[in-house]
Amino acid sequence: MICDANAATVDRSKAVSTCGQLWDGALFTVVKVGGASYITLHGSEGEEIGAPVMGRGNCGVGLDGRFFKIVNGAVTLQKGFLLTVDVTPNDAIITVTDSGGETVDPVSGNAKQFLLKGIGDTYTVTATKAGYTTEAKQVKNTGDQTFTIVMKATA
Repeated sequence: MICDANAATVDRSKAVSTCGQLWDGALFTVVKVGGASYITLHGSEGEEIGAPVMGRGNCGVGLDGRFFKIVNGAVTLQKGFLLTVDVTPNDAIITVTDSGGETVDPVSGNAKQFLLKGIGDTYTVTATKAGYTTEAKQVKNTGDQTFTIVMKATA
């Protein structure tokens, strides 16, 4: 069964499949697009997280290209997704927090990029700069994305 390598136990009765391979139903789900079935992730609460990007695995199984990569014939699951914040003015300070209030550190060397790990989870992106109104917006982690914030100058 394909599962999290760190899983202590896996419930085989909840497994999902499209071609005979068993995937841990605690992490994965099957969606149908145009009559074809694809393995994708579901959010931490089990909810769907948008339409899959169709791709094929190493045995022909349909995989959601947002979450799976094939490197040298091996299927790998991304460790997270890159959130790039495009903010105006561009020297504003960006902070990102998860739903528990924990700060997400920026990617090394880029204060405007963050690796979000909770697939389907909601994060708060806050932009601050003296002379501008602080902007705080929510973003749902559904894959690599660019999020735009335009701050307003204070009077």
